[in-house]
Amino acid sequence: MKYFFFLSCFIFFNSISAQEAPKLNNQSQPIPVEILFGNTRMAFQTSINKPFAAGSKWGYSLIASLTSDYNITKETKTGIMVPVSITCKIFNSIALNGGLALNPAFGKRALLGLVFAQHIKGIMLVVVPTMYFSNNQFFETYASIEYQPKINDKLNLYTQLRGLYNFNIQNNDHDRSYCDTRLGLGYKNMVFGIGYNWDSYGPLKINVNNVGVFAKTVLF
Repeated sequence: MKYFFFLSCFIFFNSISAQEAPKLNNQSQPIPVEILFGNTRMAFQTSINKPFAAGSKWGYSLIASLTSDYNITKETKTGIMVPVSITCKIFNSIALNGGLALNPAFGKRALLGLVFAQHIKGIMLVVVPTMYFSNNQFFETYASIEYQPKINDKLNLYTQLRGLYNFNIQNNDHDRSYCDTRLGLGYKNMVFGIGYNWDSYGPLKINVNNVGVFAKTVLF
């Protein structure tokens, strides 16, 4: 829970900062915050990618997800991952990132990777390959593609596909993966719709399926 508290505070103070400094908003990516209530569990996800100051190549990045069953037991597959990174832009859409990942299962892991974020013909594409360093080394790739075509002056269709794959390099074992899909309607900065989450855990690839309704907003 302390990791979820840390994440909530980080988003809260970041949103206050964004409201107090509108000039910075034009120089950085918006912050999507989403929650899904499914038939088996709830899921929360957010991603942040912002510069420290307008025009600066230095910034910070965070991609965090929380999943939890409604009934908590010893067998519950609850997951929270909070990688916090300092970024340095090396090209227009590519940045180096390095930092620390927090997780109740393994504690802390140092990380080093890249962040690619780009609008391509109305499509928002994000790809984040990352190496994690601890007693074992892990390689992870996160990717997200989002498309929001207009229906009329007030509504737009919302579609998103995102996924993650993490494996233990030394043992060549699967560690964690997921694939999420979203379909909904957007109005101003709010989106409502249906979602499907597929989660897989550990070397045995224990799968959990979750279908439900989601709500999403965007902070600037």
